[in-house]
Amino acid sequence: MASTQLENILALIRNHNARLGKDSSVSAMRQHFDALYDALKVPDGARFVEGDEVPGLWTTFLGARRNQAVLYLHGGGYVMHSPTQYRTLTAALALETQREVFAVDYRRAPEHPFPHGLHDALNAYKWLLTRLGEDPSIVLAGDSAGGGMAVALMMMCVHHGLPLPRGAFLISPWVDLSLGGDSISTRAAFDPVVNQAGLHYFINAYLQEHQDPRHPLVSPLFGDLSGLPPLLIHVGGDEVLLDDATRLAARAAGAGVETTLKVWPSMFHEWHMWHTKLPEAADAIRQAAVFIRERFSS
Repeated sequence: MASTQLENILALIRNHNARLGKDSSVSAMRQHFDALYDALKVPDGARFVEGDEVPGLWTTFLGARRNQAVLYLHGGGYVMHSPTQYRTLTAALALETQREVFAVDYRRAPEHPFPHGLHDALNAYKWLLTRLGEDPSIVLAGDSAGGGMAVALMMMCVHHGLPLPRGAFLISPWVDLSLGGDSISTRAAFDPVVNQAGLHYFINAYLQEHQDPRHPLVSPLFGDLSGLPPLLIHVGGDEVLLDDATRLAARAAGAGVETTLKVWPSMFHEWHMWHTKLPEAADAIRQAAVFIRERFSS
């Protein structure tokens, strides 16, 4: 049975999305969806600093370590949001893990289609390896499109012979832009955040009919996952991208990757963002922080 907090959040999201016009411009869509996350509370104790050499946003705090960090890749279908909207989540991760978080402000579609954003993520990763100094340690984290980008980034690290991150925490990862998962339709009535029409819009904006949606760096579900570091995957039981997460976990485990999948009953897409209002979200972040801290100590 859904809690009162969950019911209230689902109603708020649905009411907010119902106010978006059907023929809205990209700019109007961004403003509309940004407003939902901009209103979320940011935990006390964190502060934010703009990146200098690489576009992005540092989440830091008093006493932060200097050679260990989380590299965060935000969601939004490769079209929406920026690190600003993710301050509530990056602050929670930073404070719970006691590590700084750098959220990459990668270029978005349709102005900058694939592979521009992924190249920005790779450049940010290389830069962070250098910035952290001797014996740098990085854990990746990302949600939705950012979760898919995180997997593609790790595959590129393997291909280019770069040092791998210690692990990756993936929230509701979108890893199949061919939309081959059954949950795209079977969970459509339950997920207030993602729908099939929206996914098609994002795919067209990101690929612009120039790329195969099954390209392994677009849809890493179809790539070679061998050699990747440990993964923690969170997904909601009621979300459209449920099958993306479960298939990724199965493929990764089959490739010999240490993989932990946690399906949270009744949860919706990216419920972690609501951690100041929803106990299940706060619990999910605490569990993720345990995984991240263990990666840094391994």
